[in-house]
Amino acid sequence: MSGSRISSLVLSRPSVSGQILPIGSARVDLPSGEAANIFGPVFPPSDEEITRLIRTRVRTHFANDGKIELDGFVLFYAVVIDQGSTLIYTVVGEPGLSRDNANRFLEASARVITSSTQLSMLLNEAGEYELQPQIQPIFLQSIKEHNSRAAAPQDSRITALRAQVNDVRSVMADNVERIMERGERLDNMALRSEELQATSASFKSTARRVQRHFCHQNAKWTIISVAILLALTTLITLLILHHNNVI
Repeated sequence: MSGSRISSLVLSRPSVSGQILPIGSARVDLPSGEAANIFGPVFPPSDEEITRLIRTRVRTHFANDGKIELDGFVLFYAVVIDQGSTLIYTVVGEPGLSRDNANRFLEASARVITSSTQLSMLLNEAGEYELQPQIQPIFLQSIKEHNSRAAAPQDSRITALRAQVNDVRSVMADNVERIMERGERLDNMALRSEELQATSASFKSTARRVQRHFCHQNAKWTIISVAILLALTTLITLLILHHNNVI
């Protein structure tokens, strides 16, 4: 995982008595603070804990490298033997730090140290932290450069995630707006439907009144027409009878 950062780098050597002597080291505080587990915060191991791990778990009589899993961190080491002198480079980083990246970092750190003729002459005989003033600035610079490169992919991922979140937020806002507009349209349709129902009921009531009115009018004129017809028929009948001297 290229985005994993480094918290500490320690250079040590085995003594004649079999102890592990830290010659120089450097450590930085990671921006995210400490790791965490169910029991609370977990801090990176101290130089003393690192040298104890090397003494108990690392074979220092031949060149080799390896990895030690820690709680919330991972430790990589490289035992380098050159012209009879043994040096142990140890790096502690975040759990995602890969072996390849750790080994490349350790090899680069070793090249920087051995490229200094003055340091190379002192490494095999240096006492505990005797070369700290010379080594610490070199290691700090290496760690900061690595962490700066490691932070770039994280920043890119964060930027990409933020862009995705903004896109999702925009889509959700559009969906909410469309839902609200649809709700308003449905409300308007329901209101218009109620108005149409009321208008239809009013129209039916008016139609019934008009129908009754015309029925009454038709009945009235029918009665009048029948009365007139009867009156005319009676009148004509009387005239005929009178003409014939019947009455």
